[in-house]
Amino acid sequence: MTAAPADAVVGKKAIWGQLKLSDGASAFPVYKDLGVDVFQYQLAWNSTAPTRPASPTNPADPAYNWPSGIQTAINGASANGMTVALLVRQTPGWANGGLGQNVGPQSAQDYANFLTAARRKYPAVNRWMIWGETNRTDVWASGPVAYADLLDASWVALKADQAADPGDNTVVGGMTFTFGQTAPANWLAQLWRSNGARPRFDEYGHNPFARRCPDLAQGPNFLADGARDISDIDTLREDVKSAFGSYKPLWLSEFAVPSDRANRAFGWFVSRDEQADWLSRAFRIAGYVPGVSGFGWFDLQDENAPNGLTFGLLDTGLLPKPAYAVYKAASMTNTGLPGPCPVAPVPDPPTADPPRPGVVPPAADVRAPSFSLTVARRIKMARLLKGLKFKLTSDESGTAATEVRIDAATARRSRLVRKSRGPVVIASNSNAVPAGTVNLTARVRAAMKRKLKRQRSGTLSLSVIVTDAAGNSSKQSAVIRVRG
Repeated sequence: MTAAPADAVVGKKAIWGQLKLSDGASAFPVYKDLGVDVFQYQLAWNSTAPTRPASPTNPADPAYNWPSGIQTAINGASANGMTVALLVRQTPGWANGGLGQNVGPQSAQDYANFLTAARRKYPAVNRWMIWGETNRTDVWASGPVAYADLLDASWVALKADQAADPGDNTVVGGMTFTFGQTAPANWLAQLWRSNGARPRFDEYGHNPFARRCPDLAQGPNFLADGARDISDIDTLREDVKSAFGSYKPLWLSEFAVPSDRANRAFGWFVSRDEQADWLSRAFRIAGYVPGVSGFGWFDLQDENAPNGLTFGLLDTGLLPKPAYAVYKAASMTNTGLPGPCPVAPVPDPPTADPPRPGVVPPAADVRAPSFSLTVARRIKMARLLKGLKFKLTSDESGTAATEVRIDAATARRSRLVRKSRGPVVIASNSNAVPAGTVNLTARVRAAMKRKLKRQRSGTLSLSVIVTDAAGNSSKQSAVIRVRG
């Protein structure tokens, strides 16, 4: 367990929540009473830019339809002594060939250009979260390499000095989730750009949702290999150092605990007093572990619906729950760790993504698509360089995200990268697929194709993730031997 230094920087109290309460009043005086430092909100790329802008870095381009809620958030936060952090995600169809909002753009520069326009539109925003819960395929289906390219392009766009914004933006990368199809520890290990370098960013973002009482003494991997919840953030800090060579501040964007009853996102709940206790413990852990730049709660008020979310600090009638007083009294200073948790059964994991402001709740379909791959297990290098062909047979339509990696030894021999700790991505793409059988081709990037021509052997790994319209996904893999 890591001891917190006495001179550790005190992090920010953050929150996700609505702009108005259920009675129509502004929520920002309530956030002020709670002592919120940072209000978090989402900017949806697809609805803001439904068509391709002619001048993408100009916020005045007529293609842009900027949501009124963000300026409302900035005004309300500024008037009540807090700042706004924006999470930007959801790809418009024109940027990825209509493959769905969870599939990355064909060019990372399109996203970077949108960020440039956004920072010019909202110069008061100085913390930018690059996508969200990227290790979940229903949110980001394009894999860690495409995300690393997107993140680095975002860093360049947000750090460039401009007249209205001197480039002092904080770029939050990673933005992982406790569980996900790729566990956070594994996601970090695979977070390499297509050129073999690590992406640049300022803070590592993570949503440490838990289904066990927060207690740093419990140790990592309690739930699943590589998972990282609030009781694992000391381990997550070391994961980041191992991946990037130095510690990065941790921006813990979202933490939530359902009370009273199960809801459409979590199939379990605790009592109101337990919710308050878990929140208190989480704050103390976040204040104790060095380098936590912020800790965020989701969200302010319970939803008044049969399956509505029950994460609120206020109930459906706007009355404070015990967690309200806990959040208000909490700080990010190091007050020591909480005592041991009482022994209790571990509930099931979350079943859906808690929708942020402006996000439509996930569809009721929860069945993952079933599919199979047909691919040659031995091919010649000359054939590979023309494109790796395979058949995909799926029982429902959706999006297929394909990634081809070549073993590290071959990558080093061919000088694809200067050094590599693992397999290197040589091809990646996304395709819309129908129900039934379809022929697909993964084409090797041109620069890598030239270098691979000199090689006579290698080992490929083909990975395909199929995601249906409801966001459910399945993964299949194959290993292929290459001979000269």
